[in-house]
Amino acid sequence: MTAKVPYFSVVIPAYKCADFIQCTLQSVYAQTESDFEIIVVNDGSPDNLAEVLQRETDPRLRIITQENGGECAARNRGVREARGQFIAFLDGDDAWLPNHLSTARTFFEKHPGFNWFSTKPRRTSRISPSDLTADTPQQPEFWAINWYAEGDEQTSSSSAVLRRTAIEGRDLFPVGVRMFGDGIGWARFALQNRTIGTCYGTTALYRIWGGSATDVFLANSAGSRVGAALDAFLLQQEMYTSDEYPEEAKLFFRKSSLYNWWVRSRGSSLKPWLEEINRRRHVTGAFLTLWLKFCAHFSHFF
Repeated sequence: MTAKVPYFSVVIPAYKCADFIQCTLQSVYAQTESDFEIIVVNDGSPDNLAEVLQRETDPRLRIITQENGGECAARNRGVREARGQFIAFLDGDDAWLPNHLSTARTFFEKHPGFNWFSTKPRRTSRISPSDLTADTPQQPEFWAINWYAEGDEQTSSSSAVLRRTAIEGRDLFPVGVRMFGDGIGWARFALQNRTIGTCYGTTALYRIWGGSATDVFLANSAGSRVGAALDAFLLQQEMYTSDEYPEEAKLFFRKSSLYNWWVRSRGSSLKPWLEEINRRRHVTGAFLTLWLKFCAHFSHFF
């Protein structure tokens, strides 16, 4: 007998989050919408994540273990394994409020022509058990926005829900890019799906803690930060120069690539910038990139 296709596939990339994964999973189990499967991709985590996951008994949970390839590789693997009509992304250290999936389902049933939905998550340093059972509005007010113009802040790796068939079996997230890979994935998806649905109110919680990917990135050496930011910068610049992207997308890539590199590598001396760019001299436009950053930094003098 063919297994029933779930409405949602919850894809959770997990790495060094053994202390939080149970809370994350509990927030999924507590959803008012129950038609889902859960796919946790253990991305070669060196902590006791595997042991913690083995304690879980929910039959909707599937655990996939792979060698460490980065969060983008883990998300792509989860998408390939998914069977649901829609893929709901959730990071292994974040959580949902009880109405996250039901809100998404209501949106897609009311607006079947849309291929994705997201809400702006609430940043918090602590996620308590009461957050996972909190009363939430039953009748959200939906609206649609152009993702390139307004959707970036509304979309996160713990709140986005995409129609599986719209991904068309491709790897959406750029493997090898160490930071900002989720944003690049959303930008790629928006090429054929510029309009995204959203609503007022929070349905996802983004945990702020010292071991998060962003905090670890900022704690790295200056050279490591510059290199990771430059990876994303160059890919965004490549997308910026592509003829296939609409003008609003090119403006978005220009803004976000400069912003990401500048903000995430600030506090560094010029030395790691010069060393990294000298190492990549074969990359067209690298010196121009440095010049733009230099001008942005000293613009208040002109």
